[in-house]
Amino acid sequence: MWTAFGPTNVDIHRVATAAELVGMQVAAGLGSRIDTSSLPTERRTRHNIEVARALSAYNRVDDALVMILEAESWAPEQLRSHYLARELVLTWVRNQRGRPSRSMADLADRLHVV
Repeated sequence: MWTAFGPTNVDIHRVATAAELVGMQVAAGLGSRIDTSSLPTERRTRHNIEVARALSAYNRVDDALVMILEAESWAPEQLRSHYLARELVLTWVRNQRGRPSRSMADLADRLHVV
């Protein structure tokens, strides 16, 4: 009870392991197929951050932003304090040609990274 242990959590760890050892493309593919709706909010949020990192590595920033915004809707305090989420958003803002989208700029403001 109140644990995330089970097959879905094993799949989430598989995504993180793929990101570190196999490649971000594999991690993005695996991560987008996992249904985390039955897991605690903290695990779902962390998974979205990991998938966003993988998507971002393949310049799928719009898809990654969707994952981060979804995670923020579940656990804004967790996202605000997570170093990886903050790093991703800061990198996206810095790498934009011209002005970032309104949703990205607003997120960066909420995370206090700009």
